[in-house]
Amino acid sequence: MREVVLQLILVSALWAGLVTSSRAQRTAPDFFADRSTVEFILYTDLSVLLADRSLDSPERPAEVGYWAPDRTPIWIPVEVKTRGLYRLREEICDFPPLRLDFPARELRGTIFDGQNKLKLVTHCQTNAEFDQYVILEYLAYRVYEILAPKSLRARLAKVMYADVPEVHEPITRYGVLIEDVDDLAARHGMKEVELEGFHGLLADDFEMGVHDVFQYMIGNTDWSTILSHNVKFLQDPEGNITVVPFDFDWAGAVAPPYAKPAPDVPTDDVRERFYMGVCRMTDHLTAVLQHFVEHKDAIYELYRNEAALGSEQRDRLLAYYDDFYETITDDRLAQQRIRDACRL
Repeated sequence: MREVVLQLILVSALWAGLVTSSRAQRTAPDFFADRSTVEFILYTDLSVLLADRSLDSPERPAEVGYWAPDRTPIWIPVEVKTRGLYRLREEICDFPPLRLDFPARELRGTIFDGQNKLKLVTHCQTNAEFDQYVILEYLAYRVYEILAPKSLRARLAKVMYADVPEVHEPITRYGVLIEDVDDLAARHGMKEVELEGFHGLLADDFEMGVHDVFQYMIGNTDWSTILSHNVKFLQDPEGNITVVPFDFDWAGAVAPPYAKPAPDVPTDDVRERFYMGVCRMTDHLTAVLQHFVEHKDAIYELYRNEAALGSEQRDRLLAYYDDFYETITDDRLAQQRIRDACRL
C-alpha cells in the first residue's frame, strides 16, 4: 500500500510543482552543509500522532520516504513523537512540533546518512501564512550561524504528511530540521552539560556578547541562561562554557500571532526590542557590535535570496533589521538601548 501511496503522491506533487528537481535528493557527506530544501514524505497514523499532546508522549512508528535521482522510492523506518511545550498545546497549534528518530543501520547511502535524532519545526497551523513563520524561524537560525560558529545548524524542508489509514488527505508544508546538539558539540570537540543558574558573565565575553546582541537583534525575550530556558550549554575540555540558543518563534523577527514578550519584560509587542543581556565593558561590547556590522551584508542576503519568503515578509524583516543597525551604529542609541539597559 505504501508504494502505491508514494507513487500517487509523487505524481500529485509533480503536477503541483512540489517536487521541482532531484538536487535535494543527492547524498551529501554532511546533511546540514547542503543548503537546498530537502523534500520528503512522513508516512504515519496522523490521527494518533496529532492526538499526542503530553510531555511524555510515546514514539510512534512511521516511515520517511523520498525519491532517488532516478525516481526510485526510498523508504526509511523511523519513530516520530510530538515535542515542545507551548506549541504542543492544541489550542495554539493544530500540528505540533515533532522529533524524528532515525535508525543508523537503515541510513547508509541515504540523504539522512549520519543523522540520529532530528527536531522538526512544523507549521503549527495548516495554512499558508504559517508557512512564512516557519521560514522566518529557519532564517533566524541561519543568521546565528553567520554570527557564531558554535551554533545549531538548520535546514529548510518541504514535508508531505501522508496518513496510514488515509483518513486525512496528504498535506505538504514547510518545516525546519534542526541539528542534534550532540552533533554540534562533537564538531567543536565539546560536550553538552546541564547547568542551573548559569550567569552570562561566566562565559567568554565575546561569545556571550554575540549571543545577547543576537537575541536583541531578532527581538527575542523568550530565553534565560539562569533558568536554562531555550539555551543549551556546551563545555570544552578546559571547562569553558558556550551558550547556544534555539527556539526563536516568539522573536520579533518571526512574530506569529501567538507570540508575546516574556512576562517580566516591559513591552507589549514582540517586535519591540528589549535587551536582556548582561553588562559588559565598553570595549567588549564595541567589538561585538562591530562584528554585527561586518556581517550585515551576509545577513541581508539571506533574506533577499530565500525564494520561499514572501516579499511582504522580506521587506518587513529588512526594515526591522535596519532599525537594529541604526541603533548599534549610533553611539547615543547604543548607550541608551543596550549599554544602559543591560542586566547585571
